[in-house]
Amino acid sequence: MKKTVIINISGIVFHIDEDAYEKLQRYLDSLGHYFGKTDEGMEIVTDIESRIAELLQPKVTENKQSVAIEDIDEILAILGTPEDIAASDSANYEETSSPRTEGASTRSSRRLYRDVENSAIGGVCSGFAAYFDVDPIFFRILFIALIFAGGISFILYPILWIAVPAARTSGQKLEMRGKDITLSNIEKTVREEFSHIKKNMDKPDSFWSRIMGFFNELFMFMGTLLRGIFGLLRYLLGMILILMAISFIIGIIGALYFKNFSIHGNFNEHFTSVQDFLYNIVSPINADTLIFLLFVVLILPIIGMIYSGLKLLIRFKANDRWVVLTLAIFWIASVIAFTVLIFNEVKNFNSENSTKEIINLASPSKGVFYLNAPAVDEDAEDFISHFNESRLFIPLKYSNKEEFAGITQIDIEKTTSLTPELQIIREARGDSRSEALESAKKIKVNYSQKDTLLTIDPFFRVSNDERWKFYNTKIIIRLPVGVKIFLNENTRRLLHNVKNRDDYWDDNMVNKTWIMTENGLELVGSSDIEIRTVQPCGNRVLNLQIRDRYSISQNKLYEHNDDHYGPLKIDGEKINYGTIKFDVRKSDSDKIYVELIKSAAGNNSNQANAYSRAIEYTFDQNDSVLWLDPIFRFPENNRWNDQKLKVILRVPIRYHIYFSKEMEPLLRDFADDRNRWAGDFINNTWEMANEGLVKIEEQNMQ
Repeated sequence: MKKTVIINISGIVFHIDEDAYEKLQRYLDSLGHYFGKTDEGMEIVTDIESRIAELLQPKVTENKQSVAIEDIDEILAILGTPEDIAASDSANYEETSSPRTEGASTRSSRRLYRDVENSAIGGVCSGFAAYFDVDPIFFRILFIALIFAGGISFILYPILWIAVPAARTSGQKLEMRGKDITLSNIEKTVREEFSHIKKNMDKPDSFWSRIMGFFNELFMFMGTLLRGIFGLLRYLLGMILILMAISFIIGIIGALYFKNFSIHGNFNEHFTSVQDFLYNIVSPINADTLIFLLFVVLILPIIGMIYSGLKLLIRFKANDRWVVLTLAIFWIASVIAFTVLIFNEVKNFNSENSTKEIINLASPSKGVFYLNAPAVDEDAEDFISHFNESRLFIPLKYSNKEEFAGITQIDIEKTTSLTPELQIIREARGDSRSEALESAKKIKVNYSQKDTLLTIDPFFRVSNDERWKFYNTKIIIRLPVGVKIFLNENTRRLLHNVKNRDDYWDDNMVNKTWIMTENGLELVGSSDIEIRTVQPCGNRVLNLQIRDRYSISQNKLYEHNDDHYGPLKIDGEKINYGTIKFDVRKSDSDKIYVELIKSAAGNNSNQANAYSRAIEYTFDQNDSVLWLDPIFRFPENNRWNDQKLKVILRVPIRYHIYFSKEMEPLLRDFADDRNRWAGDFINNTWEMANEGLVKIEEQNMQ
């Protein structure tokens, strides 16, 4: 059993055996006596004590709590004694009067550190200078120069600042300069630092020193500025992370558990929380489990955001490795459990089935159906617009009974029957086709007909006694040829991919009258056909070009290619214009001509005729080059009334057509009709054959 004492060396507390303490005390006293006579002696002794503390730390372990005398002997052997320093000085004196023998001294390998004591910003430049044994000013000038080379310094310097460790202990400072960590070298290092400082103080102010001082001050100013900017950015990033995380938490809790959290307006009462939604499609136990797992999966990363934000703001350090690891494992387990549970629930909706019901409608007395839907409030309209095809549901009150409701889709097709028909398609899902079929039969669809007025409820309904089976309902109005139908504004969001020969989108079909023809729905309005001749070409090759007198970019043509509308100013005159629809077809004679098909809509036929007649279109010809205008125009006082112009170039058989690059905006629909890309036509020559255009070898059109 040995007696131990507690000592404090360089701010670190150690338990040390009494005999080891006495030997260490004698050693330190000898150092104080040896170095105490010089100005820098106290600094040398302090550095040596720091080195002793560094060497003692690894000696203390869980199995060995106190420092033994053997440890002190080992450390003194590494550092050496004052007598060794005296012997080294004598040897150095003898070396000056006799040649050094090969291998008489060794040098430790250098290690790269940041020299924080001589730093201007982070010690990177001074660390490189110590490693390569040059003045730091060279590296500082290099990094300043790299600022003007694409800002490389702003990327490289922070990376090195993070990657290279700082030289904080005396041992690291000696390693940085490639010196052995001994008592002698510690003394020399301190003396050199004192000598360097004194020399700089006594040195006259030369031109070179002023240049070096300028760059040092510049680098130090930049360092102060960058540290301030980085500090501000750190605080801002921390605040942003915390505020974002708080917003996410409020949103997640509100969406998962609170009804009407994110929907506003009168239609609020129809919407439920995610929790209520899940209760209607899975069992309550599984719904609660899914909600909990989803909450964990979402909330843990957000807690990590808050923790990271606090660390950036407060800059605290914590031993949180095991806590982070535990939470990460818990999060991964939650993700796996949530995925497995979702997969098991999805299997209950693998199968789909449907029913079809055909209902004969009474022919309207005036040959025109007026399709209407009951008006709904603005929020219900928004719901219909966004969830038309999503198969989501909302709970509605109907006949004082709450039922599930979904969005009814409407389509219009031709029928060979002599009377109009209503085809109702009901769809549902289940774990088998038979279950899906039984569920589909429970869908209730409401409609009514009063002579010419056909009213369809925008919502289909299902009793909420059962869980939601991802129901869907589509109503197809089938009209005989010659029957007209007017689409009321309220049907805008219910129309679903209704095909028509005028290429109108569903939204643009409302408030118009349509007639069923042999080829499908056509707009009831005005359609004028105008024929203009084209001069024959001697070489039977027609080069199609775009005339740019309107200075409309190709992007602008693409932009207006679908809605056919835009304002324009030509020579100070303001007009409205639309993009033409272009086509090339076989001529019914040996002549070339352009067929202009003008159409427009209006409140009556006279108004529609006036709008279509107001359409203006021009093209020019120069021998074999045909310059086409990409747009048609109509007067400013004519508001937009679905004016359209189709330009059909009629070409005889064996004529060649060359499509220039500028024609591309007009060739999209043209190419789609032929199941090709517009790029297949441009910069290529095609020949008109009996079956239509046929591609031939590209010809030089110069």
